[in-house]
Amino acid sequence: TLDADLLDGLNSDQFLRSDTSDSFTSGVLSIATGTTFQVDSGSTLDINSINVSIADTDILFDGATTTFTTNGALTLDSGSNTLTLATNDTTISALGLTTFTANATLGVSSTQFNLGAGASATIGTETNGNLSLSPNGTGNIILGSDFNTSTLIGTATTPAPLSISGGIGGNAALIVNQSNSGDILAASASGTTRFAIANNGNISFYGNQSVPITLTSAAVTPKTITFPDETGTICIQGSLSCGFAIGTVYWDQVNGALSAKNTTVDLLIGGTSTASAKFAVTNINSGTPTASISANTGDNATFITGSGNLGTTNAQTLTLGGSTTGNIVIDSGSSAITLADNTTVTGTLGVTGQVTSNDSFRILENGGTPTDYGTLDVAALTGDQTYTFSG
Repeated sequence: TLDADLLDGLNSDQFLRSDTSDSFTSGVLSIATGTTFQVDSGSTLDINSINVSIADTDILFDGATTTFTTNGALTLDSGSNTLTLATNDTTISALGLTTFTANATLGVSSTQFNLGAGASATIGTETNGNLSLSPNGTGNIILGSDFNTSTLIGTATTPAPLSISGGIGGNAALIVNQSNSGDILAASASGTTRFAIANNGNISFYGNQSVPITLTSAAVTPKTITFPDETGTICIQGSLSCGFAIGTVYWDQVNGALSAKNTTVDLLIGGTSTASAKFAVTNINSGTPTASISANTGDNATFITGSGNLGTTNAQTLTLGGSTTGNIVIDSGSSAITLADNTTVTGTLGVTGQVTSNDSFRILENGGTPTDYGTLDVAALTGDQTYTFSG
């Protein structure tokens, strides 16, 4: 039996409980201003309602550890879509939290994230999806580094502002694709450019100078430049410090021999024309190759041709040998030597073989004239005969 007088005696801030269930099953429970609602240590406040609404009221925890436990989902709905935590030092501890579900775009007003609580931290994705860092508008992505902090990519462990280690297939470890007109790569020291790869592939380096050396190419087919295993200075066309004459290199050295790069030109030494050269090899491109040595006077020269002609120019005397010359042997492979002109022998002519003639054999006395010789009619002779000539 419910005593109505007992109900009349309760104020609105007093709690009516059941003697059997100790549960408040309906109505509004109001706690008056200045009144403390206390749940003692070891006690449990069990609220079975689907929603708990706290309007315009602060809830103060006394500093001791307070735990909210739920067997289902715990939803905090501010109504205005704003959940505010105090501005004092606040820590949200969720050691068992594995998933944080939010909208596709999550905005965080903090300007710095500190992860790992003093240990190394990893940001990853749950699947094989990409992880993108994309600033808004004209903002930049900045990877900070100082004198002892590195930015490591892949399996790199070498300290550096940017250190890369690893590889994917046959691709390069670093791929740069310049989509604008600027340099593909530029490197500087203390703000001064020291090395650059231009948009067209030219390479510029400064080598401790204030102006660059630029390497470019005029090749129309692939070329390979090999540096020898030597020390020293590499000289290029136009250099004043190479130790040789400036100009185009016209010679090749192959298999221990020098050869002209142009195999159709004549060789002139000591002059710029065939007439002025002291030594010349001519008719290389066409005709019979001829080597000549100038007598250094007028148009006089001695020459030998590829067809076997040894001679002089300008009706000079051709002399074979001198006071220091040994024997001179004239040996014809055809077993015949022809003296086409009158021949003068100033010494002794020794003949160990036969002297043959198809005409009269004439002997001119020493100091005589062409009419002072005897005639020996060789054609009229028969058999082997011996003749002795004396003065």
